Amino acid sequence: MKLFASVRVEDTELYLALLGELPRLIPGSPASSACEVLRVLARIRLRERSYVEMLCAHILQFLRNQCDTVIPARLFVKTGNALGALDVRTHAKFLTGFMNHFEYRIAEFNAELLEQFSPIFVIQFMNDEARKVFLCRAAEVQAGFHGRTSRNLAAIEFAIRREHHSLVSTLPSYVPRYLEKIKHMATLNREGFMHLQSTAVSRRVAQSGKMGQSAEAQLQAKITTAARTQPKMPGMGSQSVDVWSSGMHEDVSACLGYLGIVHENGVPAGPFLLDVVAENPDVPDHRVVYEVNSKHNYYLGTQLLTAEKRFRHRMLSRLGYCGTHLSFHEWHHLSPAQRVSALLEMQQRACESGAVNQRRARGQLRRGQQPRPAELAPTQPVSKPGHKLPAIPRIGLPDPGVRAAVGGGPLPPRVV
Repeated sequence: MKLFASVRVEDTELYLALLGELPRLIPGSPASSACEVLRVLARIRLRERSYVEMLCAHILQFLRNQCDTVIPARLFVKTGNALGALDVRTHAKFLTGFMNHFEYRIAEFNAELLEQFSPIFVIQFMNDEARKVFLCRAAEVQAGFHGRTSRNLAAIEFAIRREHHSLVSTLPSYVPRYLEKIKHMATLNREGFMHLQSTAVSRRVAQSGKMGQSAEAQLQAKITTAARTQPKMPGMGSQSVDVWSSGMHEDVSACLGYLGIVHENGVPAGPFLLDVVAENPDVPDHRVVYEVNSKHNYYLGTQLLTAEKRFRHRMLSRLGYCGTHLSFHEWHHLSPAQRVSALLEMQQRACESGAVNQRRARGQLRRGQQPRPAELAPTQPVSKPGHKLPAIPRIGLPDPGVRAAVGGGPLPPRVV
């Protein structure tokens, strides 16, 4: 399974056939083997509840018998991140035992290991007692202030203040001061503490035939003023100034550029980056936000967004960003012309609703009052010259000029 996952094989039937051997192999294997299988499942985004619960029950036996040597500290961090990514929490006894094991061994986790805990595991998987222990330990060892930029800590600090504010009030006084230091450091070094999405780099390499830049390199090239002096990645013609999350994100940006809509890819919003932010030509103060949900943002074989993507959407809604979501399952069925038409319709609807909301916020419209139809007429975007859509073959009769050239006469009258 690990070998197939390393080359990005996305065959659900293959993985299910391999998982079918777990009931025969798992009883005599150590706990580390079950942890490795959980990590592979999280890597390929295969959310099979029955197999995850089977692996958790096997790990729970070792947690009860051997508290100190069952799982190394580094492997414990990776296992917790995998459980948070899979988002399976039906085994109540395992959750209690796993969190108690974490609290018992908290002294083994240094600053480097604490910085590797994902925000999903800390915010959505831990209970309040485990979060208290985690934050107190992070404050004691000053995680995030040892010369390494920790993007996870910035997202954890933001989510705790937004969703667990009552927990912060019960912590010792030095922990809120530590969280304030993390917030201040994230403000000063915004690009270093920005929580970036996981990108499907291998898919881009297979399609385009060239090596793609990582999201961190793209962000550094976007914010720096000396982008031209930075070394270029192998196979890249020029330095990128956009932060792409997937190939679908690039397609959406290309369609918006064809429509002549001014937009930007990768706009900072708190500890996150918005995918696409487009301007509203009718209201200069309004922006249209597009969230691109590509194929690797869904669990394998399903139409359910991953826990990481849902956590991102929830945090952005806490900031007040209610964007237009573009789904991969609806996007890849459309032709280039249909994609442009769909984006144009979305842009017009978003601009109309944004104009109404702006007027209502300024007091020009009363609550419940609807604007007149003439006030909602949006400005039609003008296509930029030089941008052409791919030619789509059309099936039908030839043009009249072609028929005349080959000696054909006019078409017979249509019989109704």
